[in-house]
Amino acid sequence: MDSISNGLINIKLRTRLDTINISLLIYNYPPLFSSTYRKIGHVLNFYTRPQYRNKGYGIGLMEYVKQQTKKINIYKLDLSATKAGYPVYQKCGFLDSERIMEYEIL
Repeated sequence: MDSISNGLINIKLRTRLDTINISLLIYNYPPLFSSTYRKIGHVLNFYTRPQYRNKGYGIGLMEYVKQQTKKINIYKLDLSATKAGYPVYQKCGFLDSERIMEYEIL
């Protein structure tokens, strides 16, 4: 992950079977109170197979992602949480910002 600027990263934690998958969309956030852009990572497709849930795999992978994104100067991570995933993200230190809005195109 050393040289990522903008783009999509896929990360897998493997055991004998595919256990967990996560995608991270990295984009530049326009400057607000500074003169420089900041990189943000948007977590996509964070999924743990049912037989591996509640065993710490998801939390372990998210901690790994947090460590790696810090190394490449990601300003912050954000995500949209499902009801089932919400407690996992809270355990990993994510806060509910209530800022993600949706528009459904029919």
